[in-house]
Amino acid sequence: MSTSRRAVPVALVVLAAALGLPGLSVASSAHAPRVAPGAPRTVARLVRQAHTIARLPGRTIPPLADASFDNAGTYEPATQPNCTTATRCVFGDRTAPRAVVLLGDSHARMWVPSLAPELTRLGFRLILLWYPSCPVAKVHVWYFKVNGPYRACDQFRTGAIALVRRLDPWLVLLGDSTTRKLSAARQSTPITGAQWRAGMQNTIAVLKSRARRVVVIGDLTAFSVPPPECLAATPDTVQLCSVPSPNPVVPSYRLDELAAARAERVAYLDPLPWLCTATCSPVIGSLIAYSDSDHVAFTYAEFLATVMGARVRPLLVGRHHA
Repeated sequence: MSTSRRAVPVALVVLAAALGLPGLSVASSAHAPRVAPGAPRTVARLVRQAHTIARLPGRTIPPLADASFDNAGTYEPATQPNCTTATRCVFGDRTAPRAVVLLGDSHARMWVPSLAPELTRLGFRLILLWYPSCPVAKVHVWYFKVNGPYRACDQFRTGAIALVRRLDPWLVLLGDSTTRKLSAARQSTPITGAQWRAGMQNTIAVLKSRARRVVVIGDLTAFSVPPPECLAATPDTVQLCSVPSPNPVVPSYRLDELAAARAERVAYLDPLPWLCTATCSPVIGSLIAYSDSDHVAFTYAEFLATVMGARVRPLLVGRHHA
């Protein structure tokens, strides 16, 4: 599937086989046993029922002790600590003439397991371009890890957009964290919704053309406490770890991003129906769906490959040429 090998705990194989849930099985390969994608009806049913889960199932995928490590950094180490070239992080057939680019921060990277299977089947290569905590929207942010303006992010964004335009892929998928960010100009002042919307429109406008489609992948509802930590503390009261959607405790630019996509007349792919109803449960079926407060678990992303593939497939048909 990718340039790297996925080292999956053997426990996942045993648990997946033992669960016997419809749509859940172990898809074996030469290097990585995986949970098979769920059928659309199965995903919808499990999400609809998730708020009724009172106690942590006796067997979960992944085991609770592994949930915090069930992420792209663990299973696709080649994508660490970033992907800034067209050849470093390529999934599917690396020689395929047709390409799709996935651009953004870790909230773009987390969708690779959902996107790669269908793109591979259709004969595309998937090029991941990502940089940590770096919005794809053209906004200048303060980054706590450098204790200052995140200039490396600005440089990455400029370079990545130029690279995408040179590559001229069939499709560009944009994904980023929409959790409230601080302004680089004034550290204590958040970026406003209007600034985020304008920054996202700027990026979309530069990337889209008559020959190149752009799609925004919507962000998740963030949890107040990382689900693996919360579930470890309250395994008999799972719904104490749930949050309403949207979560009023965690301000977000999600609606501003949606407004930007509509203003620029590009598609907006909303993953929330695959995760939440009016509330977001950290456990869906027997799957722990999140590796931390705002990232889909790698295994759950694999589980969503069929529903994601169904949304992406029509976007790859009938590309217009300038």
